[in-house]
Amino acid sequence: MNPEGLGEAGLGVVRIRASELERMLLDPWVPDSRIRPYLRLDRVGSTAFRPRVVVDPATVEDCDEASLLALCSLERLFDWRRSCRYQRRIRTWKGPRLVAQGDSWVRFPFLVTDLVEHLSRRFAVDCVGVNGSLGDAMVRQALLKAVAADRPDAVILSNGADEMLAAGLEEGTDDLVTERGRDGADSGGLLSRLIENCRRVAIDALDGGAGRVICHSYTYPVPRGGRWLGVPLASSGIAGHEAQRRVTRRLIDTYHAALERLVDDPSLRQRFVVVDCRREIGGDEWWDEVHPTDVGFGRIARRLGNAVCDPSNASLLDRWDEPAGERGEPSPLGRSSLGAFPPAQALSYSEDALLTEIGLRAEAMRLDPGLASVCAVPISFSGKVIPGLCRLGAGLVTRLERSADGLMSEACEADEVDRERLHAACGRAGSERVAGIASALVAGFGISPSIAPLVAVVLCRRGAPERWATASRKRLGDAMDVIARLARDI
Repeated sequence: MNPEGLGEAGLGVVRIRASELERMLLDPWVPDSRIRPYLRLDRVGSTAFRPRVVVDPATVEDCDEASLLALCSLERLFDWRRSCRYQRRIRTWKGPRLVAQGDSWVRFPFLVTDLVEHLSRRFAVDCVGVNGSLGDAMVRQALLKAVAADRPDAVILSNGADEMLAAGLEEGTDDLVTERGRDGADSGGLLSRLIENCRRVAIDALDGGAGRVICHSYTYPVPRGGRWLGVPLASSGIAGHEAQRRVTRRLIDTYHAALERLVDDPSLRQRFVVVDCRREIGGDEWWDEVHPTDVGFGRIARRLGNAVCDPSNASLLDRWDEPAGERGEPSPLGRSSLGAFPPAQALSYSEDALLTEIGLRAEAMRLDPGLASVCAVPISFSGKVIPGLCRLGAGLVTRLERSADGLMSEACEADEVDRERLHAACGRAGSERVAGIASALVAGFGISPSIAPLVAVVLCRRGAPERWATASRKRLGDAMDVIARLARDI
């Protein structure tokens, strides 16, 4: 934890001249981590969720009042550097695009690797360089302008809890966290205004072309006597570590519950997602009282990234098949539950529906390779066939079918174990045959466990087991003929 928000001068950093720091700042490809040791938090100009960064005189020489570093806004330089990297990335980028807006959790200049920096390792992220409330016209205009330009797969909103915490610390929690506040009846209160602002911005973003809107709850903070939580709480008469934690937790829980109610709002068309991060960060993963460390932000970013890559994300399907005008409709795959896919259940679906699901899972694993080792992937059948995904699945199955046919018709001794697995599976019936073939595909062909059962069903539909059994008999017959000829020659 870094309660004072200081730089890293005490960590053996070599002092550099101001001109060298200027050179690094004006080169967007110099990593922020290389610049970090030469900056520190401005304790006078910063607020809890709007940090201001200044040059650290302990590590930078010759930084006089007339230099670029003294005259310019380092926060604006940070935004410019981030924008340059984003613009360069999208020139050839084919993966998901995100637009992010919020407080310092998505825009913390240089000193911490924030959510956007972590998400940018997996996605192309356009961060709206305007901190502030969603009720602010300038903030909303900047966000919707980015949505219109990018047509992102998802918009990440990181707002609201900062205002809840600030108001709760300044005015006390009684008016913010009440039974009326929890059931949404305080129409004139801060909580209702925050949630209504979020709802309106989400609707506008979806109408503007966003695939979905993803919000997150804040992690339970840990007051430790610092300037952002501990001191204000003590000044309000809330003393003691546990009492302060109860107050901040209550504020976070109240805001999270209000966000959750938006999930089922019909005006958001089942495209509003709330990621629960309240217990995501450990007590030693806080940079200060309200900001996680690099590791802590990384944990939350992984949760948000998983929400983007969820195969029920309609925007992933839009890029394959859906007209742009239909991007506001609910996902044709619906809101599916997580669970293993029973091969017996798959027998009732059409081949095109199975190929669509195979294509969807393959695309999801391309975006998030970690899913390849997961057996339980969302089941998302609704009876609708998505042509683009169906073609992807058909290509995958056809290539695999050719490989398996070749394997079963050849007599290479190195492939005997894989042939035996498929041959044994062909002797079974119904779902046992499907399960056996799926197991053989995973073991012998390296197919993902989440796709193999579906591929096995399609192969059974196409008569592959019968072909393989015929090929095995022919191979055995050919071998017997060779043995017979050898016996005659002897």
